[in-house]
Amino acid sequence: MGDTRAKVSVKVIPKKEEGIVFALGPDGGDTEATSNILLRNKSGSAALAFKVKTNNADKFWVEPKSGFIAAGSILQIRVELRPDHARAVRDGIADPAEFAKDRFLIQSVSVLPGDEAASAGSEFASEEEKSRAVNAIFQSAEPTAILNTKRNVMVRLEPAHVVVAAAAAPAVA
Repeated sequence: MGDTRAKVSVKVIPKKEEGIVFALGPDGGDTEATSNILLRNKSGSAALAFKVKTNNADKFWVEPKSGFIAAGSILQIRVELRPDHARAVRDGIADPAEFAKDRFLIQSVSVLPGDEAASAGSEFASEEEKSRAVNAIFQSAEPTAILNTKRNVMVRLEPAHVVVAAAAAPAVA
């Protein structure tokens, strides 16, 4: 018995070559340690279930981590570099290049018509209930029906912060 799911058609922004960028400014504001992932369901008829995973969950907070996207809809996912890691970069304790090994995996799969009760627009009593519904859809899907999209992470300091850090560093002859 084969999987009769529609082929996943999703656009992920940022593009692969751009990666997920965290531009840290000198003032240490929490809003500067955030980035966004946009998921656009390009299907005109099938809802999608999605999951966002990272290889370094203690560095990043993702909201929502999983859920549903109605046909033709766009969903914004907020990714936050946790404050202690952002502070370490701003204070010169952590090298921004170290974040290049961090990755995000965005998984998506079409929702079958029989799963409509668990699709976009449905009400869930809790995030746990929604997460269980998403997991059930992924577990019932053939591995070939799941689209895996990867994105790298880049952390950079804004120029004002780099100038301050460079002024404090000793001159090299």
